[in-house]
Amino acid sequence: MERQTALIVIAIFAVIQILVHLHFFLHIDFRSTPRENLIALAFACVLIFIMVGGSLWIMFDLYHRMMV
Repeated sequence: MERQTALIVIAIFAVIQILVHLHFFLHIDFRSTPRENLIALAFACVLIFIMVGGSLWIMFDLYHRMMV
């Protein structure tokens, strides 16, 4: 399997695993869960995205600066 195909498959399975954890372990259903819980979950996702994205941005920038 090519590298890019493998990364796409892993990403798809990661999203499926997140949805399974939300539904079966945290009992978060997008129809019957109170609105405050969904807002808190969305805020947590935004914070995680900012932290991971910022970390990757810093690492790639440092990599390009060190390769001079």
